[in-house]
Amino acid sequence: MLLVGFSLLPAILLILNISVDQRNASLADASTEVKQIAAEISAEQGLLAQATQQLVTSLAQVKLVENYTSQDCSNLLGSIAGQLLAYANIAVADLNGSVKCSALPFTGAISVANQSFFKQTMETQSFSLGDITVGRISKTEVIAYGAPIYNPQKQVIGVIYASVSLSYLSSQPLQLSLPNSTQINITTPDGKVLATLFGNKSEMGQNMFAVPTFQSQVGASISTASTFSATGLDGTPRLYAAAELGSSGQGISGMVIAGLPLSPIEKQADQDLLFGLLGMAAVVLAGEGAAWLIGVRLFGRMQRLATTDPLTGVFNRNHSMELGERELRRSERSRFPLAVAILDLDFFKNVNDTHGHAVGDNLLKVCAKACLNGCRDVDIVGRYGGEEFIIILPDADALEAIVICERIRVLIANSKVSGKKGVSVGVTASVGIAETTSESRDLKQLLVLADAALYRAKESGRDQVIVSD
Repeated sequence: MLLVGFSLLPAILLILNISVDQRNASLADASTEVKQIAAEISAEQGLLAQATQQLVTSLAQVKLVENYTSQDCSNLLGSIAGQLLAYANIAVADLNGSVKCSALPFTGAISVANQSFFKQTMETQSFSLGDITVGRISKTEVIAYGAPIYNPQKQVIGVIYASVSLSYLSSQPLQLSLPNSTQINITTPDGKVLATLFGNKSEMGQNMFAVPTFQSQVGASISTASTFSATGLDGTPRLYAAAELGSSGQGISGMVIAGLPLSPIEKQADQDLLFGLLGMAAVVLAGEGAAWLIGVRLFGRMQRLATTDPLTGVFNRNHSMELGERELRRSERSRFPLAVAILDLDFFKNVNDTHGHAVGDNLLKVCAKACLNGCRDVDIVGRYGGEEFIIILPDADALEAIVICERIRVLIANSKVSGKKGVSVGVTASVGIAETTSESRDLKQLLVLADAALYRAKESGRDQVIVSD
């Protein structure tokens, strides 16, 4: 029995190694996803901030607004605000901060002199973003954007401001299929949560920087476009990414901080590890007679896990690169050509966002099968990452690679899966190809060239095959 245990030690080490590799691969996929989420929401919210900047700076130049003491000013702002649901109020204050004109009616003296947006606008005499606050007139939580009003002599005579409703921001549905415990917040530069777009709404008004080291990690995430692991305000461990809402030079400041829960990633990796170790235990308990048969089967499964992508069944990235290096060395010895292709599914993220990740996973499987069906027996197909596939084409020059990749492109375009409400869902594919030459016989260099050709294919309209120059 002891001999059996020692004989299985290499397999146990392999299981542990595979578990680590799978955990790292899952983290890499989650890292890519959370960075995309933060960047896309940042762009969307940045557009709202820019639209607000255009709104208030344009209104500041209107004569009725310059003459803000008249009722006509309030009537104008009321008619505009009534058509723009994002704004709780649009108003004008004089140099002392006294509100003189407002889309919403008000009574008595109202002052915004101590509001951050007013102070910053007066100090910088430019478009400024304030802190989260309760509107003096709207009585709802808002974030106000202010801009100076100038008279014909270019002197500042007041401040016009638009108050974006936080309830409006939080009520806008995200067209994303996200796991439970995902948290997406919009914050001020100092970490105060202005709005929760997804997740626990109770975080609104709290400061995410209250979590130790969170502030420095957010800063590093923004400056290096990286992710970090941290415990959120609710105690949930997450993988976070952060992105700025806009340039402070434009007066637009704030952040999007998105976090995906780590528990589903770690749970799957732990389950795979447990399965492998239980298998080893079964071998030991079964005794020497059954050890050989069970060990062979388990070792075969471990080898498949180490070399294949668990979702699509094609080779994983590491093994594809190993096989590619091997084929490249053979090509160098034989002086036969070799081509490398990178295939990317066009607008694949829209499938996940619209129909959910389950439908997206099914589509990835179908597209992987299309790649295999379109290739020759000697070709190597691997999942390069996300919705990208790598195809190694031994003994193929650029012309033959084009024929093969065009065949795959057509097969993918004709592949469909069932989406929400039975809708037929499909994608197209863009492909970049590079072939070996006397100057380029390095796999990494070929991949760089193929990636550049893929970029050109996407820039030229997608759904096409382009060969590197």
